[in-house]
Amino acid sequence: MKSSPFAKFKEFPNMETATPILEMLKQYHLPIRVIQNRATFDGVLGVEHPERVELQIQLNHFEKAREIIENEMILPVYATQKDYYLFNFSDDELYEVLLKSDEWGEFDYVLAKKILQDRGRTIDEDFLEVHQKQRLKDLAQPDTSSSTFVPAGYIFALLGGFLGILIGWMLWTQTKILPNGHRIPMYSEEDRRHGKIIFGIGIVILLTSLILEFIIL
Repeated sequence: MKSSPFAKFKEFPNMETATPILEMLKQYHLPIRVIQNRATFDGVLGVEHPERVELQIQLNHFEKAREIIENEMILPVYATQKDYYLFNFSDDELYEVLLKSDEWGEFDYVLAKKILQDRGRTIDEDFLEVHQKQRLKDLAQPDTSSSTFVPAGYIFALLGGFLGILIGWMLWTQTKILPNGHRIPMYSEEDRRHGKIIFGIGIVILLTSLILEFIIL
């Protein structure tokens, strides 16, 4: 039987913040990969990429991992750290945490649910499930920033610059990971087609420029 693929489960700014979750999941013998990305600077785009630590888990273990985190993390903090900021949230704000759990993480999601229950508020699990499925559909929509990248990509590619090739490659191949661990293309099928064309134009013009320069020399 083919094993389930690994996908990003959680991302952290450094190994120190990742360790508690990592050790917790290891106790349950879940298959985990740790990817450490050092801080880098992209000289072409002038963008600094900070250090990141990525915990990857097989897709068929995502739900189990979430359950472990919910059960193991919530009780100590709820019992001892009453100054945690969620305790000051209104009911509406806590419901917002539940509806957008992917923005808050497992711990805040479970704690918000616990606080609401202790306040005597009703939590409709079926409604949350329906809303979370709809949120996945919303997050799966193609990124609209491509409306700027596509014309810029053609311009830079026609000018023979490496930036045009980079933009074309990004439009063509870049993906994003949904909260359920599924990896999908970031841009629409049409934008990916433009990206492939931009990438091809950039490569051809760059190679042509290099050949002509070599001949002239």
